[in-house]
Amino acid sequence: MRTLPDYAVQTGPRRPCVAITGGIAEGKSTALKLLAECGYKTASADEAAKEVLLIPAVRQELADALSMDSDFASADLRAKLTTGKELVEAADQILHPLIWRKLCEEDAEFFEIPLLFEKNLDLAFDESWLVWCPDEIKKKRLWERYGFEPGEEFTQVQMKREEKLLLATKNFRTDVPLLTEKAELLIAATRLFGSRKLGN
Repeated sequence: MRTLPDYAVQTGPRRPCVAITGGIAEGKSTALKLLAECGYKTASADEAAKEVLLIPAVRQELADALSMDSDFASADLRAKLTTGKELVEAADQILHPLIWRKLCEEDAEFFEIPLLFEKNLDLAFDESWLVWCPDEIKKKRLWERYGFEPGEEFTQVQMKREEKLLLATKNFRTDVPLLTEKAELLIAATRLFGSRKLGN
């Protein structure tokens, strides 16, 4: 039986709300940006993580857990987490409760959350939307963006796409023209929240 993690049992986002998830470089941030352009209120776990990582005590705890200097850069942290599943899990234990708390403070309709299904956080949302693209497109984006492809140790923490598709309320391919993707997202968003006037 799937259950929420302990840190998410007592606190949750304001309802109604939708979680957007997908693998690395599969288009989560782009989908969130397109919805924001349509006037919907959005929040990002990645942006929340950046704020959390500015807290000196958090940086020190993370540095101790990962055997890093506390003045690490984002690229250093990303590279470190590709070297072992146990390091990813150690970082998650420190960061995820803090990121979740910050997200729950947001007055948003759409939340971008990596590892949504892996952490059972989809149970806190009315709907969960999966964005995805074929593996060859994903690999190309990773090389263009980061200059590397995550190793097996990193991808082991991620659920297979086939499993995510079974759990998702809706799924959207991101290897289509942006206008097509935006139209598909807008149709689904309007069904839930109605249309939005830009600037509202």
